[in-house]
Amino acid sequence: RLMPGRLLKAGTEIQLPGAACVVDGFLGAGTQGEVYRASVGDELVALKWYFPEWIASDASLSDRLERSIRDGPPDPSRFLWPRLFVEASNLSGFGYVMNLRPDDYKSIVQMMNGSARPGFRALSTAGFNLATGFHALHAQGKCYRDISYGNAFFNPVTGDVLICDNDNVDIEGVKGPIQGTPDFMAPELVRGQAAPNADTDRHSLAVLLFLMFYVHHPLMGRRILKIHVFDLHARRELFGNNPVFIFDPSNDTNRAQPNDGQACTSDEAGQNALTYWAIYPNWFNELFLRAFTVGLTQPHERVKESIWKKALARLGAR
Repeated sequence: RLMPGRLLKAGTEIQLPGAACVVDGFLGAGTQGEVYRASVGDELVALKWYFPEWIASDASLSDRLERSIRDGPPDPSRFLWPRLFVEASNLSGFGYVMNLRPDDYKSIVQMMNGSARPGFRALSTAGFNLATGFHALHAQGKCYRDISYGNAFFNPVTGDVLICDNDNVDIEGVKGPIQGTPDFMAPELVRGQAAPNADTDRHSLAVLLFLMFYVHHPLMGRRILKIHVFDLHARRELFGNNPVFIFDPSNDTNRAQPNDGQACTSDEAGQNALTYWAIYPNWFNELFLRAFTVGLTQPHERVKESIWKKALARLGAR
């Protein structure tokens, strides 16, 4: 049963050109607003409605949203893209309609905690599809800005992907209220020294791929064992001020640490990554070495989507 939301009630009707959008129930909420299941005629859709405080804090939101709707998705099969800008005279604020995400698409979190288990071929296909989607986005001179745990979904059987929360997509180099999620942000973004662009997206994409294939964060090694409160300050240190790859061949200060039951009693410092690093071919591991050694300090040297696509196609064909 769908729970009630804060902003809209079930049965709320919003008149659209040629049809009414009727709210069915609450699906979930985030920092920016709430998402509802709704119907437009006979079609089930998702409706995102923004919190008033978010609208007040993001001056470019409506313009950015309307531009994205006007331009259309860079890749219709891989993006859950805004379709229609929505506002109503009897409601404060605004929102947008998008397609409803199918139930058989799972999140990266579900994959990491074992509740979704893709086969190797599906995992390789999902990685290829993510890289393809971002390649198409960057070809339009846009960047995603906010790759995180909860906005990339995949079908664990087919490897099809859906990239969600696309209302943060913007022209490269434009600063805004959303700079990213620290765990996925390029170091220069965490430090406040850059605006989101294709190169910062490429760091985020590499983090996402590492999580998918090695089931661990690439910058969380033995240093995590000394952190007692994993707050924003700790994240800034790990991901911005002093990031070190857990397999950096020339810097062992943050090396992946096995769960030995003594110094390390859980998998938090990289046991999963150690297991998978030994399984994947060296040429695949080397792409992540590049992404998280030279790529941490030289944004233009990060692994481009075309290289990921070739590598993931090769990996899936093994």
